[in-house]
Amino acid sequence: MEWLRSTLEKEKDEDAHKGRGFEVVKDERRQKAFENERAKTSHKANAQNKNRFNRNAAAMKRGGKRGKNAKRVDYRKKDVVGLPSTVPVNTGVVVYAELQKVDVQKKMLATLPQCKEYGLYGQPFVYDSNMNKVSCARPINLKETEVKEEDYTTFNIMADAVIKDIMKTVASKNPDRPLIVTTDELLSVLMTSHIGDHPWHINVVRFLNSFLLTKEDAESLVDVEWVSETAPVKDRPSEDMPVESERIMSYGTESTKAHKAFQMAGCTPSVAQVKTEKNPFPKTQRRMYRYRLFSIKGANREYDVLVRCTIDAAEKDANLNQFVFIRLFGLLEHRTPDTESAWRKDLVSNASTTMMNAFVLNSCKMTRWVALSLLADASKINIGFLARKVGKRAVESIPTEHQILKVETNDPRNLAKQLHINMAHLWAVADSIFDALVSNMESGERARVVKPSGSTKVLVMEYNDLDDDDEEEEEEEEEEGEEDEEEDDN
Repeated sequence: MEWLRSTLEKEKDEDAHKGRGFEVVKDERRQKAFENERAKTSHKANAQNKNRFNRNAAAMKRGGKRGKNAKRVDYRKKDVVGLPSTVPVNTGVVVYAELQKVDVQKKMLATLPQCKEYGLYGQPFVYDSNMNKVSCARPINLKETEVKEEDYTTFNIMADAVIKDIMKTVASKNPDRPLIVTTDELLSVLMTSHIGDHPWHINVVRFLNSFLLTKEDAESLVDVEWVSETAPVKDRPSEDMPVESERIMSYGTESTKAHKAFQMAGCTPSVAQVKTEKNPFPKTQRRMYRYRLFSIKGANREYDVLVRCTIDAAEKDANLNQFVFIRLFGLLEHRTPDTESAWRKDLVSNASTTMMNAFVLNSCKMTRWVALSLLADASKINIGFLARKVGKRAVESIPTEHQILKVETNDPRNLAKQLHINMAHLWAVADSIFDALVSNMESGERARVVKPSGSTKVLVMEYNDLDDDDEEEEEEEEEEGEEDEEEDDN
């Protein structure tokens, strides 16, 4: 019986391993040696794959090419990972108004506001007409390293002596009439607040019947020139993109710097001979400011809006025999890795179609540009089509270097018609926000207008002192720590 059982088990074991092409190793030392060799080979392969991934990622971050055997990454997104909100909306904060997109997108002012000029200040540079000759075949390189941030600082109205004098004049004539005081930059952000979905905030302080809108810090994000903010979700930048230069904030920073470099490139060293008052900000890039008072007949009340508007350059009009004023804006093309520049081809064949397609992707930004031009009563709006420089291959791009491919010149009024931008609508959106401020704020109080991240709504709410308290506590703790160190030293 033992012999039979042994024979059956042997046959069963042979059947189980039939077709393997090798014998089962019974020696434990040989088995262990085999497993160690296999683990060593696997570790080596994993290291090679990891190094290949790191090389590809580093190359892509530089805007360069990937390894020849690298797999193409699918950059199309089902969901966009957005930026965090610029300020927290805490539970205990009083919200004066919550304006949803559906509530304002069809609003219109019955009549456009009447405007009164309060003077021109500062002399702009003469526009460089060579910009109009730029083409994809002969692009111009932007000198971004020469851009000085201090030259393009937008000063708050609190630091504007001219606007303070105008406020006194206006308030003395009608002290009971509400007066909104702002820059064209902040006003245009409010006008287009229902279009984009990236976060920002604006601070407001009331003094008697004057409401002063200010941008107190860079974290407010009101001055960032976002890229493809209104594009289809799959085509937008996202904060979880594998390549850092393709993320929302990185692209926004890149676009803003290229935009400023284009404004610099569009000006000659010559100064336009225009009769103006002295520049209130002499240490910045030479430009002209127009102080304009708009009388608003809003949905619920009448009030005035005092705006400091900006002019970037001036150009001699031969027919009028005088200088006309120009606003300059740089529009950066959005490219994902491993794709060629579409604009370098499309601008050659059909520039007008390229403009319309760009508006679909950047409707918030471009609507704001048109509003800025109309608020300043500029005669021309010049939009420069900007693209990253191409690397050794057509699909390679350099995020730190850009070129002007073409400059489109338009009358702001005509461009507004082409893009279906209605200033009566934009003023109505701003009126909804102003009405909430006037209705809820007392003299001496502060408030905020907040665009939460990824939201279609705008919040008008009381100023949150919690952030300030935290900063004060941190400063006190630092001071106490320094005092303790001094005592220990003594």
